[in-house]
Amino acid sequence: MERFASLSVRFPNAQIGAARLDDVADLLRVLPTSEGESLQPVLHQEIGDTWIFGVGSDPQKTAAFRELCRLRTSWISPDAPATSAVAVDDLALEQASTQLLLVAEHTWGMDQKTHWPEVAHWAADYLSHIRHDPTTQRFEASWAEQRQYLQQFVAALERHGRAGHAAEAQAALDALTPLRPDTTELVAVPHYSSSSIELGEYQIRLNSDGSLAQLTDASGRDLAGAAGLGRLCVQTYSAADYERWFSTYNSATADADMWWATWDNTKPGLEDSGAISAVWRPHVVGVWRGARHGQELLQIHLEFAAETSAPVSLPELAVLTLRCPRQTAVPPGPALALSGSLEFELQWFNKAAARWPQAISWQFAPRVFDFSLWQMLKLNEWVSPSDVVAYGARNLHCADQVSHPEGINLEFVDASLVAPGKLKLLEFEPVQDQHFELDLSQGWDLCLTNNVWGTNFAMWSEGDARFRVRLNWETA
Repeated sequence: MERFASLSVRFPNAQIGAARLDDVADLLRVLPTSEGESLQPVLHQEIGDTWIFGVGSDPQKTAAFRELCRLRTSWISPDAPATSAVAVDDLALEQASTQLLLVAEHTWGMDQKTHWPEVAHWAADYLSHIRHDPTTQRFEASWAEQRQYLQQFVAALERHGRAGHAAEAQAALDALTPLRPDTTELVAVPHYSSSSIELGEYQIRLNSDGSLAQLTDASGRDLAGAAGLGRLCVQTYSAADYERWFSTYNSATADADMWWATWDNTKPGLEDSGAISAVWRPHVVGVWRGARHGQELLQIHLEFAAETSAPVSLPELAVLTLRCPRQTAVPPGPALALSGSLEFELQWFNKAAARWPQAISWQFAPRVFDFSLWQMLKLNEWVSPSDVVAYGARNLHCADQVSHPEGINLEFVDASLVAPGKLKLLEFEPVQDQHFELDLSQGWDLCLTNNVWGTNFAMWSEGDARFRVRLNWETA
């Protein structure tokens, strides 16, 4: 208020009030420079966000946020049934939606360097000990507080007379809970490593890590590219990885800013933690097939092999379930065409909390002839991953789906961080041309979770998690 009062004195004839960035942009458009040009730079390429990887620090919260956003969109859709339709300006929905906006805020917890400058306890057993410390509990509680915005969305609907919508939202959140694998009424698949497996009208062949080496539909079209479909990978990072990252991404950091920039962008103490730069992949321990709820399915159990002292946090068990819905008719034009579809569901269980920096990714490489034609759906607009400004976010995006004109679409239901080609966290090219070529021969690498940030995000994730990806394609 003091600032507004001061401005009123300086500019007595001005109307002073809060403004949107759009308002500022509108002013810049009509204020020319001395040469008559616009003051506002015009960009025709995607910019992205080179800090976007923090979204992966809390995978369960991200999945719940996306689920509630989809549900909210369905309520305000013109096609919503009368029993659930809500006006865009509905007061109850407006009050509840404020809570969802808070989830999308810039930071997801307390600042580590200020509230928890801990540099020694990295392994799961050491971390377990200091989690009883009041300072650590307060630090962790800030992440839980941010997660509560999701429940507050439900509570706000209930409080403002939308009990039915609140119940629907709560049911959607409850449905996200991972379920322990059940092989009851399923049949064990013998020789799964050496022969193809029939799933509905599809023929599937598995790699040793559980990814699909082959997915052939009834027309004979093989959807699996050279890098496979659904390849799970855990990548750990070392102090050397962070040194390289800081020297390139933060190369212009002033001496006065070095302290906080180091804390925000690296992991102080990591050099003495035993952290290594390594890749960990699972192996198949069993495969079952059967049908449930009208869908044929294939259930693949995966385990990771690692020494108990290895500097990595791995799930005790991962389960990949492939669900094959009946083929449905979709109208691309005057005639109806059959559409193929396969849902990939990945669940993991009993992942311990650990501070070592790592990322878990899930790679999908559908077979296409021209890799350059892929498009991403970002904020409801289609964008080419090859059309990103220099020094923008070229290696990682938040996208709802990707599509290829050869009739292939991947929908990312629960996780949103996706890398064109291969996940490249902690990598930044110090010299970038305006135009560049991506290697999309390896498809898309979905980042399910990571804890590489060193600032206001969760420093570890634990327990069970669930992720879905839907592959859709046009059949011949």
